[in-house]
Parts: sequence; C-alpha cells; structure tokens
Amino acid sequence: MPDGRMAVVFVNFNSEHLIVPSAERLRRDGLLVVVADNSGSYPGGTADQVLAGPNDGFGAGCNRAVAAIGSDVDVVCFHNPDAEVDTPTLRALEAALRNGRRPGIVAPAERVGTRVRSTGYHYPTAARELLLGVHALTRPKKVPTVGSESTARPKGPSRPLGEGGKRFASGALLVVDRRAFEAVGGFDERYFLYAEDLDLWHRVQANGDEVHIRTDLFVDHLWASSSGMNAASREVLRWLGVELFAESSGSPWRPMRFVHRALLPVLAGRCPALAAEVRRLWRSRRTPSETLAALRPQLAQGSLCA
Repeated sequence: MPDGRMAVVFVNFNSEHLIVPSAERLRRDGLLVVVADNSGSYPGGTADQVLAGPNDGFGAGCNRAVAAIGSDVDVVCFHNPDAEVDTPTLRALEAALRNGRRPGIVAPAERVGTRVRSTGYHYPTAARELLLGVHALTRPKKVPTVGSESTARPKGPSRPLGEGGKRFASGALLVVDRRAFEAVGGFDERYFLYAEDLDLWHRVQANGDEVHIRTDLFVDHLWASSSGMNAASREVLRWLGVELFAESSGSPWRPMRFVHRALLPVLAGRCPALAAEVRRLWRSRRTPSETLAALRPQLAQGSLCA
C-alpha cells in the first residue's frame, strides 16, 4: 500500500467540548483533522475542515467527511468524540494498516477505566441481547455498546478478528483504508447511532479485506460521555441498530425483536417518548429498516431522546 496521508474524522453533535482539545493536539502533531458538524456548533479554526450538515447520524457524517477530503488521503481514522488516543498510537495503527496484505480496518484494544477489551465484541444474537438488556436494566448508567464486558489483558501485537463472523472491534476508533471503505460504499446511512461500526466491519471483511485489532495499542473510551441522551434511550437505539444489522446481514432478527419487546416496558419510564414511538412502530409490524427510517426525522431533531 503506497504512503499517502491520514485524515482524522470526528462527527460533532454538541460535543465540541470533547473534540476541540483532541483536534488541536492532533493538528499540532501534523495530522489532518476533519469535522462533520451535525449540530452547527463546532468552532471554526480548530480543524482543517469543518463541514456543516444536517443531523443525519454518525455514519452519514463520516461519509460526508470522507467525500470532502483530498485524493492524497488514503487512510482515514474515525475518532469518536469520547475517545482519547495519542498521536504515536495513531501512527502505529496507520503503519499496521499499511503493512497489511490487503488493508481493510485496524483498531486498537479498547480501554474503559482499568478494563481492557482486546478481543473485540461478539456479533449480536437473541441470547446475547437478553443478557445485555438485563445488564442495561440493572446498571442503567453503564449501557454497553454491542457486546459484553471483558477484563482480558492484551496478549500479543495483533489479532485478526471477525473470522467466521463472530467478533468485531469497537467504533470508538477505527483506522480504515480508504479504498476498502469506498469499495463497500462507506457507512450504511440507515443506521443512526449504533451498530454502524459492526456493519462496516462485517462488509469490509466480506469484501475480502483484512480486519485486525492491535492488542498492544489502546484507545481510552469514555462510554457515551459525548451524548446528551440518557442510558435508556441509548439502549433502545442500540436495539434498533442490532436488529437492522441482523436484517441486513441475513440473520434472524425476529427473535431479537421478541427479546426487545419484552424489555421495552421496563425502560419506558426512562425514555417515554422514544419507547412509545418504538412500541407503535413495532405493533404495526415494521421491519428494522422501516422502523429506523420512520424514526429518523424525530431522531434528527432530538425530540425523542430529550
């Protein structure tokens, strides 16, 4: 893979207080920083490019940023606002990607406090959704992304993930070959907030490109601290994302819906507007893609998750 430039992409939705310090530091270190500004609140002069646009979701913002950067950029780092990583780690991830036989995605191990996840996240199943749902109900202030907690310590420099369609890396920080990203059409913009990382990982791998996690490199993830919505709203949106992934990848999604419907009443009091609208759509037998499409205008306005 010839050497070009790496761009770091952030998507902002009222999270500039987290992005600006990282963006300014990365720019001082010589990295190109691009911000897709979905809320119109990002301050000018703190990134190389600021692209104002509608609140059309994380994946759509990332796609908008990649489309705007120059052709000399061949590696893109998708950097969550609530992730913290230093420049040497980013450069090491970039080098690991460039050294691949057929580069796709390289991710670091994810560190949350003292816990380290070095083997990624499990692909969702109905049984796993039940376990995660119960976890979210009993510990509402720490809603996980798709997957489950791990205390495993790193054991080696690199680990291929997702072989056989079982695991994927967190979207907290992904370093992606631009060719591989564009070959699969970028992020699927039907997702609004959750599971677009799983979907991208799955499609890049299915296209024959390499997906790896570097277990000796870390990103610190602050667990949705950039989001103004409460834990119950995040959990319901996570459900919608994993149902859409199951539908899109040809896996059974109806057993997941059965689990989610059983859990929804417990969360309803914590996110009443979102729960009521999701319940209405599910009663009308909307598929996962139809459900998210119907919710998108209200999600974009922020009226359901206030």
